[in-house]
Amino acid sequence: MANGIGRLLGSSLGRERFQARAQRARKLATRYPAAAQALEFFAAASEAQAEGLNLEGVHRLLRRVAPEPLASLTVTPEEVESYLRFPDPSRLSSVAARILLEQDPPVAPQVVDPPKLGCPRCGHPAQLGVLRPVAEGAALAMACSLCRQEWGVSRRVCPVCESESLEFYSAADYPATLIQMCGACKTYFHILDVTKDPELVPEADEIAGQPFDVWAMDQGYVKIFPNWVGL
Repeated sequence: MANGIGRLLGSSLGRERFQARAQRARKLATRYPAAAQALEFFAAASEAQAEGLNLEGVHRLLRRVAPEPLASLTVTPEEVESYLRFPDPSRLSSVAARILLEQDPPVAPQVVDPPKLGCPRCGHPAQLGVLRPVAEGAALAMACSLCRQEWGVSRRVCPVCESESLEFYSAADYPATLIQMCGACKTYFHILDVTKDPELVPEADEIAGQPFDVWAMDQGYVKIFPNWVGL
């Protein structure tokens, strides 16, 4: 990275955004006890990001608030750079890399072999969908797993394979969350509906919806890209 991975990084999402999502995550933790541990971790990390973290700061954060084996994790600058160019969420080091890189994501894609659902800003994969009000309806956007940039997609077809074999599932306890599942390519993702809850923070509310992930995976579906907690 041009700014150097080792130094204190500025928050391109903005300090207020990090603080707001920490507050949202803690509020959701009281509402959804099943996801409370993951939400509290996300909240603590977001608060630390608001103040600015270097790589050693990420290590201290993980030792303080993360469960094992994350708490004992030591990540090298080379592993962070590797995630920037080859985003692989299956590696344990990806959690630390995402926390660090999210503060100062690239403004141009640096990913080698970008995915079809790659962010137009940084090239990293989309993680979730967001419905935002437009005129008399709502428009669907995908949201990046790293820089949180949003870009519009069709609501009629699967953004992965362009099939129309879509199904949607919801639950009364999650009035602003939908799961979109494609019967053709067997992928799924969360859609967070801002028209139903203007206070939601997509990346926090998605973590609260862990039961959807467990159910979808039990049905044989694969998420387009997991969040920080691996779901």
